[in-house]
Amino acid sequence: MIPLLILIGQLGSSLLYYKRSERDLSLLRREVLVALDIAKLVQMLQEERAAVALNNFLWNMEDQVQSEEQSQVGLGQEFIRNISQITSSQLDVDDLNKALNLSTRFAATDTALEGVGTWPSKLDSWPGDFFKSKLSFQIKHGVFRSNLKTGEKTIFQVLKWYDYINSFILDYIAYSIHVSEVGGFYWYIIALQDLLRATEYTGASGVYAIRYYVSGNLTADNHRSYCILDSLQEEYLHQTYNSMPDITQKLYQIIAEKDIHWNIYNDSRAEVTKNMPTSPNITKAVKQFEAMFMYTSALRKILVEMADNIKMLVDEEAENIKYHCKWPIIMLFCLCLSVPIIVYLSSKASYSMRQSSRTFDEQAENLNYEKRKTDGLLQQLLPVDIIAKLKSGEQPTPKLYESATLFFGDIVGFTHLTAMSTAGQTIKFLNDLYNLFDKAIDNYDVYKVEIVGDGYLVASGLPYPNDKIHAREIANMAIRLMQKVDGFKVSHRPGYKLQLRMGIHSGSCVGAVVGSKMPHFSVFGDTVNIAALMESTSEPMRIQMSHTTQALLEEFGGFNYVLRGQMSVARIGDVTSYWLLDKPHLNAQVPNVKTPLETAVKK
Repeated sequence: MIPLLILIGQLGSSLLYYKRSERDLSLLRREVLVALDIAKLVQMLQEERAAVALNNFLWNMEDQVQSEEQSQVGLGQEFIRNISQITSSQLDVDDLNKALNLSTRFAATDTALEGVGTWPSKLDSWPGDFFKSKLSFQIKHGVFRSNLKTGEKTIFQVLKWYDYINSFILDYIAYSIHVSEVGGFYWYIIALQDLLRATEYTGASGVYAIRYYVSGNLTADNHRSYCILDSLQEEYLHQTYNSMPDITQKLYQIIAEKDIHWNIYNDSRAEVTKNMPTSPNITKAVKQFEAMFMYTSALRKILVEMADNIKMLVDEEAENIKYHCKWPIIMLFCLCLSVPIIVYLSSKASYSMRQSSRTFDEQAENLNYEKRKTDGLLQQLLPVDIIAKLKSGEQPTPKLYESATLFFGDIVGFTHLTAMSTAGQTIKFLNDLYNLFDKAIDNYDVYKVEIVGDGYLVASGLPYPNDKIHAREIANMAIRLMQKVDGFKVSHRPGYKLQLRMGIHSGSCVGAVVGSKMPHFSVFGDTVNIAALMESTSEPMRIQMSHTTQALLEEFGGFNYVLRGQMSVARIGDVTSYWLLDKPHLNAQVPNVKTPLETAVKK
């Protein structure tokens, strides 16, 4: 179920992404269309600025001619004749009239203004209340035009007005088109904005070039303004190259086209940049104006083509998104139909898997339980480290234990008791007794080595060495066993008094695993023989220990014992033995022994 929900979430996310992309592209298309209408207005204002600037210079020249003395009349006539010659022979008459005729230029600008469907909204850099609506701007701009011929507006005021308006509109275009992340239109939009800027600065710098040819030179401030504007138009043109390398070829075509007069425009840029004083040349002024007019018109054609390409790309991407958008819808529909079936099958499969998992867990738990039981039984028969070696396939090697204590216990009269009991009674009696012993020795650091008939062998210090405390552990255990035996009742012989004979010895011995089919851990060495001798020569309900065990107990203290005497052991020599007492008052009840040496020792 979770994978289905994830798939539905992914499909829903894809569908939302495509819908957002579709809305984003639709908004981008509207922004581009609005920006193109406003860009058309900018183009007309740029052309109008150039025409107004040139006519302003010509008006000034005409006023100068009319105000000079009669000797200067010839100069005015020569100026008018030069204009006529340029118009009739060197320039296209229709293009020049179109460029210089202010009525034509004003009408073209008004037409572009009427074509703006959405007027720019108010921004932080709002130029004034006159720009709050298309009508208020049209009124303000009409008043400006009416003051041109009267001379109330200087050329600097003219440039300032057009630059001010164009700069704001270009800023609006730059910020009104948002950079969409859909379709990869980023570089197209950036190139469009950069080329608009380049066209604006080309027209603005051209006005200063016209003034240079009409006046013969530029003031320092005007020359600095020209250099800044010319550098900006070149910089924005280079940025257009970088954003759209394909447009470079189109710009080269503009340069190579004869009708654009690129050489005239480029040469005039070099002359104005040098700003060398020269004689006023109206012919060059008009030629420069026409070259600039043709060049900017060519740039505007590229702008229109770029805008058309953006609209085409937006439309193609919108169709592509609509095509891809239908697949998530189809898949969601199919999922809605198939989800009930999948849910039913998944629930059945999940139930079956849960049942199988539950069965597997139960079997694994049973297996672990049986393994723990088996390990527990093995640990009762063999030490843990030896079990690990046998499981890994290794054969445990005999190990020498430098210091350990062994305990032997034997039931007094066991043969006579078994003779009076059945086999079943004997087995039950031994199970009851040794279960009692096994529970008692769990409280001490000891290891039960083996049981042979009525013999009970326990060790401490092996198979896990425990320093010197093995003697103390065995001594405490022996006293505890003697107390347990003292109160033990034979179930099938209630009146029978059971007695135990015990012996203890400390020393070194060897522990090893004997056998392979039924491996058994056992101990070997003289320590085992002496411990067995201590038990066999002991007396009922007495604990006999060797002098080595007594010496170890002496270090710990807290034990009561009496000297029994010495005995001779083959291959070993004389061995001194002691009685380990469980209670202090037993010191006064020392039994008769065969050896004459007897001294009571108490600590």
